[in-house]
Amino acid sequence: MIKGREVGQQVLLGKTSGKPAFVLAKSIKSAGAQDLGVIAIAMSLEDLSKTITKTKIGQTGFAILLDGNNRLIAHGKGEVASELQDFSFHPVLKPQNISGEKVFIFDEKGKKIVAYSEKTQQGWTLIVQQDYKEAYRAANRTQQNTFYLFGITCLIVIFVAYALARRLSTPIRNLTVIANEISRGKGLKHQLVVPSNDEIGDLYKSFDLMRKSIVKLIRMVKKNRG
Repeated sequence: MIKGREVGQQVLLGKTSGKPAFVLAKSIKSAGAQDLGVIAIAMSLEDLSKTITKTKIGQTGFAILLDGNNRLIAHGKGEVASELQDFSFHPVLKPQNISGEKVFIFDEKGKKIVAYSEKTQQGWTLIVQQDYKEAYRAANRTQQNTFYLFGITCLIVIFVAYALARRLSTPIRNLTVIANEISRGKGLKHQLVVPSNDEIGDLYKSFDLMRKSIVKLIRMVKKNRG
């Protein structure tokens, strides 16, 4: 159990409880470093196992706790382990997945699963897994809402741009019509109505001053001829 280590550890089934237990052992040495024996202490893992079995993540998520030899200590879909079942078959523990990655996606019984794996200080493995659809439902909903918000924003921008374009272009078109009438000698006696107090309004005022100047010039020409 110690195998040359300062402190040995092992998970096994308690003889009386039949439940997983954690055993720590340390060798006892004399002053001359001679092995005199081993002191060991066993701790029940039942409370820890029950915590694992009761841990639920959403509707489909659960946790799995394995010892250093990938034997089952507790499973979120079952009771506390009554035997240290070998769990090396779990997709997260496949050789091609032992690459330092902690998040895995795999198929299980026709369903897409996402899992997270973490090593504990004792060398155990904690696996948390959940159906892919449920795990990413919130993210997908957020993405969908983002698309909706983007679409609404585009519509608002288009509407505002259209309204501003009409607000800017309509007075200019009207001014163009008035300019054409003045060029034909019409509309000189009609004072222009300034539509606003912005740059368009200033353009109307300047154009009206030009109209008044043309009217005065025509009157002076007529007076000189008379």
